[in-house]
Amino acid sequence: MKTIEYTNKPSITTLRAAIKKAAATGEAWIQLTWGENQITIEKTTWGWTGSGWIGRNGGQDLAVELAIQQRAGIPAGRLIVKHIGA
Repeated sequence: MKTIEYTNKPSITTLRAAIKKAAATGEAWIQLTWGENQITIEKTTWGWTGSGWIGRNGGQDLAVELAIQQRAGIPAGRLIVKHIGA
């Protein structure tokens, strides 16, 4: 169980890095908060799931990115660009 609180609005890059670092240490439940906004990422028997929002960043979107990274071994953004052929 990992809880991270931010005093300033975190960027998408900051959120991704915190989730990736916590998952790499074996955490199965990660909660990120900024004021009254919150994202929860949890590893279940079906894989990573997420809920909540911080700004425009959704918990489920971040959970899907984490799952793609762990399966492919590369950041999700690079995988999508490679797939599109850019």
